[in-house]
Amino acid sequence: MKKMLSLLSLITVFSQIAMSQSQINDFKYFIVTANASGVLATPNMGTFAFNANGFPFYNGWDRPQPGQQSTNTSLWGIATGNTSPTMDISYAYFISRVTRAGANWPKIIPYDFEIRFTTAGSKGKMAFSSGSIVQLPFELWNTGIGTPNDPTDDYKLVAYIFDANANEVFDLDKVDHTLSGGDNDPETDWIYIYDVADHTPGTSGYNAVVASGFNSGIGIEIMARVVLVNWNGGSVSAANWPNNLNATLPENGTVFRMETYKPTTDLLNEFVIPLNYELFQNYPNPFNPTTKLRFGLPERTNAKLTVYDILGRAISTLVDGEFEAGHHEVNFDASNLPSGVYFYQLSTPNYNSTKKLLLMK
Repeated sequence: MKKMLSLLSLITVFSQIAMSQSQINDFKYFIVTANASGVLATPNMGTFAFNANGFPFYNGWDRPQPGQQSTNTSLWGIATGNTSPTMDISYAYFISRVTRAGANWPKIIPYDFEIRFTTAGSKGKMAFSSGSIVQLPFELWNTGIGTPNDPTDDYKLVAYIFDANANEVFDLDKVDHTLSGGDNDPETDWIYIYDVADHTPGTSGYNAVVASGFNSGIGIEIMARVVLVNWNGGSVSAANWPNNLNATLPENGTVFRMETYKPTTDLLNEFVIPLNYELFQNYPNPFNPTTKLRFGLPERTNAKLTVYDILGRAISTLVDGEFEAGHHEVNFDASNLPSGVYFYQLSTPNYNSTKKLLLMK
């Protein structure tokens, strides 16, 4: 009887986990956080949620707002590549295509991502046509787990491109997206976002891929068939295309951010044993005055979690003892500390890792 009750309890728990996962596998926002003039005081809408299509609103907006770009009047948003003049423009269809019917969620959740238009840009591969390595006007970044203002955990990703007009350039195509009426919503070539094998913060993983000629160091696909649409930007049938457009690409400095919902981990922590040691980024970060620190242990072991100031002085030992295998969470209260950069270190007999946290009062 006890074994049956235990089994029923586990079934209940994993049913709850499945329900939770269906709720958290989702994007929270698509926003534009910066343009050529710098960081926006209030982020702008970065997709199209009109006509009750199911896309998430931002700040009560269902479409990009004037002022999204600082050097022109163009309004841009994230969508999925157009496949026909009658393509479904619902959020559900967007999700099915970008995540490959949900198969890519494990690589998306719980991270946030950015498309950054920069002067330097990045290298990408015309993977579905010539296979050429070309210069792109943007960079792709994994920005960590709920740490959009902390660049220390960001790492650069790589792009595969579907070159719709076969001109060996990432640009705006004479393809009208079906998100609104008329023929004046041109879309870019399609972007496929790929992970890198080396997740060291910064560009080392990306650099390794480029150095290999895109032959090694590439992880698995994160998102597929992403495009940027210039909403009401100019008719795709105009005789003077592309001179009729209000902009041919987002201006340098534009940052599109894709924020995701973060999983609730309580049930998972109790029943799932991690395969490897891991120290997670604290959340929230920046914080004031409390934050949560999480770590995973694949076996029963002694573990010590210590917080240091920027000079390397230990200011608090949060835990120091023997722990069972599993995920563990510790609260850190910095009420008595001044604002600034701090570090926390997990030490075990077989593993050591340090991460940065930012206290902003």
